[in-house]
Amino acid sequence: MRSSLWQFLVAVPLTAGGCSSTPTEPAYDLIIPTAWAAAVTHPLFPLVPGTTSQYRKQTPAGLETVTIEVLPTPKTVNGVKATAVRDRVFLNGVLTEDTFDWYAQDVAGNV
Repeated sequence: MRSSLWQFLVAVPLTAGGCSSTPTEPAYDLIIPTAWAAAVTHPLFPLVPGTTSQYRKQTPAGLETVTIEVLPTPKTVNGVKATAVRDRVFLNGVLTEDTFDWYAQDVAGNV
């Protein structure tokens, strides 16, 4: 096992050396929004306060259930009014992840 790890640690830097060290420019112009919409209304990702969505999937570890709740009270993040979302993941009914996420939409419609 130790021999395999040593070979891996030596091989990775050698193969990485063949990669270009010059970073490539993005294929788009970076636009930083300065004006924000009052709410997230994007047609593919609408976040209506009070909405709850639930997704289920059978995994090798058991039944995973994801509950996403759009909270009624927004939160200001870095001066931007954002929609608050609570995301909870359960595995076989046991809570494994509980996060709060914040989303904002610029006036051009980007979330």
